[in-house]
Amino acid sequence: MARTPDNSKKNRNTRRGRRSRRAPLFELGFTKATWYIGALAILLIVVGYVLMLGGASDNPAEFHPEEVYHWRRITLAPIIVLTGYLLVIVAILIRKREQAQDVQEESG
Repeated sequence: MARTPDNSKKNRNTRRGRRSRRAPLFELGFTKATWYIGALAILLIVVGYVLMLGGASDNPAEFHPEEVYHWRRITLAPIIVLTGYLLVIVAILIRKREQAQDVQEESG
């Protein structure tokens, strides 16, 4: 029995385990926008902690309160870090529109 080129191609693709374009077995609830929000949040957290660095003295016997208690370390950096953590929570909790509609249909 002779094979035609089209049949041999089709058989070869299925034998190698290639899948056709089907829906994935499972989906993560993250969209492209939530990945960007999460990356921005992590960046903000890192920047906040970098802003908290410093204030150390070369001589352990000296203390410079204006360096240690600078407004950047006491006020600005914690606000930036908290904003980053809040954005992480927002990125995790945002749902796709389709998922949100499914939940509304099931409940109501």
